[in-house]
Parts: sequence; C-alpha cells; structure tokens
Amino acid sequence: MNSNITTINQIATFKLLILDDITSCDEIQNSNLSKELKSLFLSIKDGKEKILNLLPDGSYTTVKTISTPSKFIPTSYLNESIPSNEIPLVKTCIKIETEQMEFVKNMKINHGLPQVLKTYLEQILGVYQNTIQQLSRMIKTSQILDVVY
Repeated sequence: MNSNITTINQIATFKLLILDDITSCDEIQNSNLSKELKSLFLSIKDGKEKILNLLPDGSYTTVKTISTPSKFIPTSYLNESIPSNEIPLVKTCIKIETEQMEFVKNMKINHGLPQVLKTYLEQILGVYQNTIQQLSRMIKTSQILDVVY
C-alpha cells in the first residue's frame, strides 16, 4: 500500500512535468528557432498530450506543486536550457525524454500496482521509445523532422 501511495505521488509529479513540457513547447513557438525546430517542438507537444491523455485520473490531480518522496525527478523542457543549434538541441531532447522514460519505468516496476495502471504506464513508455528512436534517427541523418505518433 505504501508503495502505491508513492507511485500516485510520482504520477502527480509526472503529470505536472508533462504540463510544464506542453507549456514549454508552446513558448518555443515564440522563440527565434528555425521553422523546422519549432515544428519539431509542436510534434513533441503532440506526444506529451498523448501521454497526458494516457495518465489515469484520480485525486492526485489536485496537486499544484511537485513534492514527491522520489529520489529522482526528471528534467522538463521548462527547466532546461534549449540550444539553438539543431544537433545539440536534438541531443538535449533525447536527454530529457530518456530521463522522463526512466522515471516512468521506475513507477512501472512497483509490484503492487493494479494491472490497468501498469498498462497505462506501458503505453506511455511506448510513446517515449518512439520519440527517442525518431530523435536519434535525426542525429544520424542530420535531418530535423517532426516526431510522428
């Protein structure tokens, strides 16, 4: 039971993190980045919205600040300095997405979680894996494209 409470706190933290990322992706549209990079962030926003829709509703949604007993809180786009050069920017995106994916993996390994919650977390992991694979491909090809979900 105690580990389920921790996971619910982590989900609340994660939800706030995703909302921060969506805000950041919106704010980036007003930056001096290239049209391709702005489009990339719009596609990343689509993925964040997909993740947000996969998160289960619950009493934790009233949480307004991040406060969790977790030892590790991943970086959000809001808290990261975004480079203006294409490849360093994509590498920063991969770093952020990988940290967030690890956070979700750590929530998923809780053995006391209901199966339905594990299923949601598995689907969220799929979104992250897809995002990271496509971002990694962008580095290899030196082409900035939208992430497709």
